Amino acid sequence: MRLAPVLAPALAALATLAACDEGGADCPGDEAAELAFSGTRVPSGDPSLTGLDPDPSLPDCEAAVGHPDLLPSFPGTISFGPSAQAVTLCRAGARPMFGLRSGDRIDVETATDGAVLRDCGGCPARLRLVAAGDLLPGGAAPPAGFDGALVEILSSADGPCGACVLPCAARYAITGGVP
Repeated sequence: MRLAPVLAPALAALATLAACDEGGADCPGDEAAELAFSGTRVPSGDPSLTGLDPDPSLPDCEAAVGHPDLLPSFPGTISFGPSAQAVTLCRAGARPMFGLRSGDRIDVETATDGAVLRDCGGCPARLRLVAAGDLLPGGAAPPAGFDGALVEILSSADGPCGACVLPCAARYAITGGVP
């Protein structure tokens, strides 16, 4: 991976930002599930992204940007807020992702202007990280898993980015299961 310091071992981004604890103790809301996530990079238009890609018109990021084909496995805590629609996804070593839920569907995101793309001439970049998908029923128990997508959208924060063509998106089909 050639994003520095953008890509955290825990998820595809935001390594230098404030974090939730891995166990979810600091994750806002009422804990609904602790899951182990993993993902595989997929191209724009992949059927696994249907209805989950926030901007399908963006081109896939080129190899020079440095996204891996497989995301390292990472733990995450999903918490529900006091309103019926509020949801948070917390990942170790990363800023919480906030959003909404509707039934079993969740849509969360976070963003920063502080990404630095080393292999793009040290280009300062904006990053928007979006996760969307469905919680898998666990019967009377907490959700048993997650099936969805993670999309990392990069855009230039200040002019050209060397050999890297921005804006672009790296898209992942992700799943989560009980660790």
